[in-house]
Amino acid sequence: MKKMMVIVFLATAFFPIAGFSFVNNVSLSAGEGVIWVNGEASRTPFNLELVPSFSFAIVKIDLGLWMDFENKTDFMLRPGVRICPPFLYVRGAIPLRLTNGFDYGFLLGLGKNLLSLGIASIFIEVDTYFTKEGEFDVVPVEGRIGVEVGF
Repeated sequence: MKKMMVIVFLATAFFPIAGFSFVNNVSLSAGEGVIWVNGEASRTPFNLELVPSFSFAIVKIDLGLWMDFENKTDFMLRPGVRICPPFLYVRGAIPLRLTNGFDYGFLLGLGKNLLSLGIASIFIEVDTYFTKEGEFDVVPVEGRIGVEVGF
């Protein structure tokens, strides 16, 4: 319970508009990928990400809440920005791991809305992120598929 209170506090501190009605998009996605360590490839854990965001023009300010469900459960905050021109969007974020030892890094991604269903859309995304713990030379590539709802 204490961990959940800390997570809620940090989420509010990093993304103060999340506590108000200014959040106008929420997305939920599932992801998995591959990671290369010392030239050897292995699978990354299956994970879910919930992203409330505030958008204006073609910019979205995000707070990713990322969690994996294999072995030891990890939780990350991934605050960031998406630039969303009509065809593809570009995502940048700062992953902050809050469980199993603190770690930070940077994330770059590309995504595309595949199908728009009024207020909801289905999207795909490919991300890579580098972390301090991985000495910024471990290269994970993660594919995501999800649904975004706009208000």
